[in-house]
Amino acid sequence: MRAVDARLCTVSESIARSCQEVKSMRTGQAPKRSLSSLFAKIDEWAGEEKSDVHSNTDTAV
Repeated sequence: MRAVDARLCTVSESIARSCQEVKSMRTGQAPKRSLSSLFAKIDEWAGEEKSDVHSNTDTAV
């Protein structure tokens, strides 16, 4: 199944999942995340996408 075909969650499901994540972070079951770590991860993903784009253009005929 492609990602586009997957069912998107409802707003209430998303909020419930977020609350579960926050609860697990507060109890120490999951590592705490910060806004700066989110931005660092986004920069990392952007770098991966750029390298994927460049590698795809190098192999194109």
